Amino acid sequence: MSSKLIIDVQTFLKSRGFDPGPLDGIEGPLTLKAWSAFKATMPAVVVPAPAPASVVSEYTEDFLAFFEFLKEWEGTTYENDPADPGGETKYGIDKRSHPTVDIRSLTEAGAKKIYWQEWNAQGVVDFPCPLRQVYFNYCVNTGQSRAVKLVQQALGLKIDGILGPKTKAAIAKCDYVAAAHKVIDLADSSIAHWISPDSSKVG
Repeated sequence: MSSKLIIDVQTFLKSRGFDPGPLDGIEGPLTLKAWSAFKATMPAVVVPAPAPASVVSEYTEDFLAFFEFLKEWEGTTYENDPADPGGETKYGIDKRSHPTVDIRSLTEAGAKKIYWQEWNAQGVVDFPCPLRQVYFNYCVNTGQSRAVKLVQQALGLKIDGILGPKTKAAIAKCDYVAAAHKVIDLADSSIAHWISPDSSKVG
């Protein structure tokens, strides 16, 4: 994991009240201790029942916890950086991937609804924690196809970007924690290849 990514994680942990020590980009004992403490606050896996995404009470606890992480990670303010191929962005929702959404006027409730729809559409419930959160994070940032490819590569499967029966079966039998760490490491080493547009990007 790159030092920049570690600093991002350390900054996130500190913002949530977990002391990672100095923001130095080093995966030291204090950072690991803070990460373990944060993970201990994550709720148990809850499989969502099919329901209208507009009903807030039907959001699952693990989704809501991850949405809080997304707000910290992606930010909640409107941005329109000319250098960003996604165009207008708010809550990590970009105009290129969501051309019908009024990004400037997007509310937190609206962003939550969009992410909830994509959480279900991207097959997140087929992944156990913590691989579930890692997979969806890369769906948001790189597109579902790339996220699936990362998981397939981590598990030593044929890499086709399709979340099919064989991939799901391998996910069900894997070491979830080890696989999540492997996906993060692979993503970090492959970031240079994510510059080209991906039409499957969801966020």
